[in-house]
This record gives sequence, structure tokens and C-alpha cells, in this order.
Amino acid sequence: MNKLGYMVVGAIFTMIISIGALTFADTITSSNANVQEENLVDQMTQLPIQESDSQVTINSPILKTNEMDLNNQIELREEQAVYTSFANSDEGINALKKLEIKIESDQTKIKVKQEQKKKKIKAEVEIELKNEKMKLKDQRAETFIQEILADYSIDSDNVEQLADFLLEEFQMNPHAVEVEIKIETLDGYEIEYSND
Repeated sequence: MNKLGYMVVGAIFTMIISIGALTFADTITSSNANVQEENLVDQMTQLPIQESDSQVTINSPILKTNEMDLNNQIELREEQAVYTSFANSDEGINALKKLEIKIESDQTKIKVKQEQKKKKIKAEVEIELKNEKMKLKDQRAETFIQEILADYSIDSDNVEQLADFLLEEFQMNPHAVEVEIKIETLDGYEIEYSND
């Protein structure tokens, strides 16, 4: 065989190997995608549907635009205005100099910290569930905290009710959980609560 024959045979073997490698790589990718899809479906079937979630969906202005009458639209705007005014007001969470919430159980740990210095708010939320850990900082954490506490006014008389509210919000058993809340207002007033 001459040089041309060897080159042709080499080119043919190279093409066969390339096609085999591409086919093998494609089967690995598609099988990984199938496994990920099955895991996602399993996770979705295991999630319980909460009553509050269904209420949010029912009250969604996007889904009910044709069915809403004028009174419902006005009520919805008032609710949104209350949330916006709370988030931007000097009351509630923005009137706090420091907020620390720790909720711990055997499998779950939730830590919420928010501190205000010179009109700058530093926030951090850390949630550990079994082996998973989620951490939010700054603006995302501040938004998370405001959404949770949007309908709740914090004062010294209702700190125990705040703890119950948070346990209900996170769907935790109040008898198997340790809760610590420390609040310091801009006025210098300090509140501490623990359910030990």
C-alpha cells in the first residue's frame, strides 16, 4: 500500500471513532436529562399544596381580570398600597435598629438578621433544611424579611405572637422548636423573647 492508501484508511477510522464518540456523548447527556427530569417530577409530587397558595392563585389579578368587578379591584389596590406603605414607612420593620430571629429544630435552622446603621440596612437570612443551606444577603434578604413581616406590626406587647406567627409562616411545630427574638428599635428600646 502506498501513502495515499494509508491516509484514506486513517481518515475512515477517524470518522468512525468521531461518530462513535458523538453518539456516546449524546446518550450520556440525554440519560442525565431524563434522570434530572424524573427527580424534578418526584420533587413536585412530594410538595404539599397549601391552602394559602390556592388563595393567592384565586386572588391573582392576572387570572381573574374578566371576572373582577370594581369593588374587588379597589380592594386589591388598597392591599397593595398598604404593603407598599408599610415597606416604605418609618413604622414596623424600618423603625428597627436591629432584628435577630433564630428558629431551630432538629432538622431546620432559620436565622434572620437585620441591622440599620446610618440609614443603611444590612440584612441576612440563612435557612438550613437537613443538608441544604440557603443564604440571602442585603437587598434580597431585606425583601424576604419585608414580605414575611409585611402584615405584622412589631412592638413589645406582641413578641410572643410574632414568634407564633413566624412558626405558622414557616409551618413548624411550636412544641419542637426553639425560638429566640431580639429587637432593638431606633429609640433604643430593646425586646428579647425566648421560648425555652
